Amino acid sequence: PAQVDEVRAALAEGIVPHDLVAPASLAGKDGAVSAVICQRMRQGAPDPQGRRRPIPIEGDVFAFPVDHVLTAIGEAPDPSFLPVGTSVAVAAWGGLLINPTTLATGAPGVFAAGDVTYGPKSIIAAAAHGQAAAKSIHAYLRHLTPAQVRDLPDEGATHSTLPADRTITLHLEATERAAMPLRAAGAHERSAECATGLTEVQARREAQRCLRCDVAYLCPTVKRAPFEKPVTVIAQA
Repeated sequence: PAQVDEVRAALAEGIVPHDLVAPASLAGKDGAVSAVICQRMRQGAPDPQGRRRPIPIEGDVFAFPVDHVLTAIGEAPDPSFLPVGTSVAVAAWGGLLINPTTLATGAPGVFAAGDVTYGPKSIIAAAAHGQAAAKSIHAYLRHLTPAQVRDLPDEGATHSTLPADRTITLHLEATERAAMPLRAAGAHERSAECATGLTEVQARREAQRCLRCDVAYLCPTVKRAPFEKPVTVIAQA
């Protein structure tokens, strides 16, 4: 499985995907790999969840010539970047050991958060852990305890920019997601990212896209308002 943008980027780099093909074994000589033995598959009947399991096609096996093979199955922390003699401790499963309250590692001034400290979880959990780490870092730099730090420091407080009538108007028209610009074919370097990042125009347009059109129906502080054009807008108190 892959996202549409990932497939588009792979095709732009000249990668040719082979659908319904499963690697079966490696072939080589004198310790050097020369081919991947592949099994062609077909889709079986849908299971109770609607997914169609791949079924091997008997006798349809072929050798795919290769120079190198990279195993990309699953994810795990790689603490090999840590310098020799570091005081950052590593757990038996490869993750970093931290203080569960401050998220500090064994090295003074070094904090860690997210999957590398507790294993695979959701993006929401990682974001919350990152916020907790930021709070601890702020406390560390101010020589305070995390309990003495507010979630939003006074010097970082933002002020409301709502109009005088305390209402805003949101356009809920459907707009397509911006396509990530990619490097030109043949211009890739081994260490360069294929995606070049959104332009400022694209980024601003993405920030203006409505991602929660249901808010007009679920939030009691939101009121729907008519509009001259065939576009729904809402006014928020």
